Amino acid sequence: MKRLFLVTVFILFSTISIAQEEAPPVEIWFVTENLPSSPIMTFTVTAQAQCWGVVYPVPIPLLEEHFYLTNDYDQDTYIPVGNNLGNASAGFDFITSQTIVGGEPQFPVVAFGIYKVTNNLNSKYFYLDYRDYRAGSYMYYYPFNPPYTIDIWIKYNNNKQRFEYKIAHDYYPITDGQLLKIWELKSKPQSTKLFTDYWAHALAAINDGNDHPKLVWGPYPFPKNLAGNIIGYRIYRSANH
Repeated sequence: MKRLFLVTVFILFSTISIAQEEAPPVEIWFVTENLPSSPIMTFTVTAQAQCWGVVYPVPIPLLEEHFYLTNDYDQDTYIPVGNNLGNASAGFDFITSQTIVGGEPQFPVVAFGIYKVTNNLNSKYFYLDYRDYRAGSYMYYYPFNPPYTIDIWIKYNNNKQRFEYKIAHDYYPITDGQLLKIWELKSKPQSTKLFTDYWAHALAAINDGNDHPKLVWGPYPFPKNLAGNIIGYRIYRSANH
């Protein structure tokens, strides 16, 4: 069953460091700016390919058997708290693994995968690729936004009618169809070695923003002697299409 979450900004901001100290989940922190009170704007994340879940409590160190293929979090929709915000912001939190905040369990709402982010009032959209098993530990990587150990900040700027992402203390516009990769935003190479059967499920086809297909996969993981000799890929299309 898909879940609808309403969360308050004050609770999330005050407990974020506690949640990540226990067992850091992947966190995608959304903020909204200058939303009208009506109509209500909602946001949806939809999986574009196979996703991987992680067991709870999250073990340290993480091993391959701690990840599993899942369809449980293929789509979820969110309503930001307070839509008539003026110049203020409200936020909500995506996480990949169960954690405890204030003694209460917070359940996962997304998994490690490629997600399309949309809203219900216009055609603005983009993609997030979270297929990196280390993403939950990105609070130790730079750049981040102290004092909040968030993996990535996303804003919907209603005045400019666009999504934006944050690096350090600045927001940058997101174009329609743009693919944001968590490891690139954190200046790290992608690592998928703990995802079960990753290569068999790696390929995804998305819209590049111009109604053209864009193929997304990842590094061939094994064996290393073969992977080291791979210099490129060949992609074929049907001559009848």
